Amino acid sequence: AASARDGHVRASTRRTMKNLKIWQKLGLLAVVFIAPFLIVTWTLLSTVEEQAGFARGELVGIEYAKPLLKLADDLRSHRALADRVIAGQPLATQLESSNAELQADLRAVDTVYQRADGESYGAKRWEVLRDGVRNLIADSKPRSAEASFELHGKLIQDTAGLVSQVGDVSQL
Repeated sequence: AASARDGHVRASTRRTMKNLKIWQKLGLLAVVFIAPFLIVTWTLLSTVEEQAGFARGELVGIEYAKPLLKLADDLRSHRALADRVIAGQPLATQLESSNAELQADLRAVDTVYQRADGESYGAKRWEVLRDGVRNLIADSKPRSAEASFELHGKLIQDTAGLVSQVGDVSQL
């Protein structure tokens, strides 16, 4: 029964093909050969768009991470200078210069976090960190070497945590 049905389908297809005009046969042939190429092309284009979106996310992450990483480096330099000043070395001028550099870093990071997507990249955490760095700069009372190291270390660690959050959100 199955072979009789297959024979009937083949005969029916042959009759249909015989009844088609040449331009219809060529059109059908073109569709049969072009359809796989169109499917592959569409798949490729959608993959390219997906990768471009991923790259855009990474670029945004870099815009957030770059000033944060500079802040972390400048906090490390500030910590070293503060430790030397506490130890009695005459580096107050360099420490003031380092304070100015930290202020510039704060402005640079503030600029990035004013973007509309700042909340998803840790704007609340940034506000807490920024206040901590401002307090570090403004507080002129003497500290012990241990307290200074601990305060700087906490700020550096908080900055690293924020960089990590930026990396997670942007898939860096």
